[in-house]
Amino acid sequence: MVITFTYTDKGIDTLTKRLNKELSDLSKPLKDVAVYMKEEVMENFEQEGRPKGWPALADSTIEKKKKVKGVSGQILEFHGKLKQSINLRSDKSEASVFSGVFYGVYHQTGTRKMPQRAFMPYSDSDGIPPFDTKGIENIKDILLEHLTRACD
Repeated sequence: MVITFTYTDKGIDTLTKRLNKELSDLSKPLKDVAVYMKEEVMENFEQEGRPKGWPALADSTIEKKKKVKGVSGQILEFHGKLKQSINLRSDKSEASVFSGVFYGVYHQTGTRKMPQRAFMPYSDSDGIPPFDTKGIENIKDILLEHLTRACD
């Protein structure tokens, strides 16, 4: 014997429909997540690596920078093209941040002659924002805020 109980509440039905609509297209909250991630990557540049800091520049690199007019003294910034190339992309199901210059990968991963200076988080990163514990919580908060607004 099967007993079925059905309860219908117009308010709950309306809320369920709104939530389903919000969850089917997350482009607005994911845009905010992408903006947050880009801000965190830019902060990695400002602090010259987080949480531990990037390895210092070689003396030869420091001397080279001194000889060129208009060059930044910061690590990973010569003329600023790498930093300026950091961009974001988002759609209804994904948010991403990326470098628009080919040589970004060499700084990110390092080479035989150049130490790794990761400016973006990666799978083996040691708590590089925005994917450290605090950053993940901030991303969750962004998503939760959008869903909460959908319920209001």
